[in-house]
Amino acid sequence: MHRRPRRYSWRARARPRMEIPFSARFTLVEALYGAVIGALATGVALLISEFAVWVTILWMLREKTIIYTFYALMVSVSGMILSVPIFHRRRVRAVVAIAVAVLLWVLLVKRFDFHPIYTFFGELPY
Repeated sequence: MHRRPRRYSWRARARPRMEIPFSARFTLVEALYGAVIGALATGVALLISEFAVWVTILWMLREKTIIYTFYALMVSVSGMILSVPIFHRRRVRAVVAIAVAVLLWVLLVKRFDFHPIYTFFGELPY
């Protein structure tokens, strides 16, 4: 029996499609999900922590206490979000998520001179 060659397209001169190996495709998709999780973890933790800064300013606490509260909430909220891929044993996703979260935080602090109090609220009114 003579088999016809597999047709890749209805056109006569069409090239075969490039196939990415499954492991490479899986790694790329996991890395993409990890980047999204890392960005969301940093963003959500930053919003919640800045809300805590606003509340502690309303309570007229010392600047040192406000900074400690900000960093405690930032680490705990982002840690809760970043622990999900670790719990589900998604190693690539977890590593990329942690790397993106750290990279975004370093970029925010070093490049854009972010300060928890002065960036959004200015000098303390008391």
